[in-house]
Order: sequence, then C-alpha cells, then structure tokens
Amino acid sequence: MMNYGRLGCRWTNQRFVGMPDYFVTLTIPKNTPISSPVSTQIEIEGDILVGFFRLIPPGWAGLAHYRILHGIYQLHPANRQAWDTGDNIRDFVPLNWKMPEHKLTLTIEGYNEDISYDHTVYLWFRTEEVEYARPTTLLKEILTLLKEIFGVERDEL
Repeated sequence: MMNYGRLGCRWTNQRFVGMPDYFVTLTIPKNTPISSPVSTQIEIEGDILVGFFRLIPPGWAGLAHYRILHGIYQLHPANRQAWDTGDNIRDFVPLNWKMPEHKLTLTIEGYNEDISYDHTVYLWFRTEEVEYARPTTLLKEILTLLKEIFGVERDEL
C-alpha cells in the first residue's frame, strides 16, 4: 500500500487553487478470500469527490476485485455488495459525490481469487472545493480580479 496524499495542487495566499489528487495503491495477495479482504485507507479533503482515475494492470484477468467505501457506504461500484474487476484498464470513473465532511477517510478493500499472483490496483482520487465546482463563483472571482486591476471600487458599480 502506498499513499502519496495530495498531488497536482498549489497554494496561493493560504488558499488552495486547482483540483487536488490523492494517490493510493492496494496490493491484494494471492488467495485472499472475499470473506477476509485486505484494505487500506486514504484521507481526502474537499467538498466534492469528482471521481477517480484507476489503473488495473494487465494480468488481473478478472481474478482480483476491489471496492471503495466511506464508512459503511459503498461509493464504487455503485451497486451494493458488488466488487470491481477487470484487466488492463486505465480510465476515469466519475462520481460527483458531495462529501458529507470536508476531510474524510475512504477505505479500499480487495480480494483475489488468483492462486499464483498478487495484484495491485492504482487509484487517484480527484476532489474539488465547492467554490471551484460552481461556475458562478468563478465568474464572481474574475469580476473581483478585474475590479482590482482597473481600480474600480465597489460603490462605483
């Protein structure tokens, strides 16, 4: 399990700018039964979990499985008690889930029916702050910036 935390973001005047990414891997040992899945956790911050990029390398052959949970709520796959699997998959899975708390912990669980090999899933979670998820807020910020550039006071508008 590797947890690299926040990637691809920057801070300006103590304010976050951009969309943060949180990276985690889960290696699932061979012969891990569904009744005793392995798991790892990752802490993420934001208002909206936009979705996640996933990499399921070649060789899984549908034998390893994973799912993403917040507490007892299953985020992915959407249907309860289901597990995701595949082989040689690189894609983005949209969620657009309004996070119940600004900072929370996700759990990734996995099991593996393969009797010969361990398998690893690579996940990059993307979150957004509400103000950046709403275009009207962005437009207000652009207007404020233009006012500052041209020296316009609020009362003059």
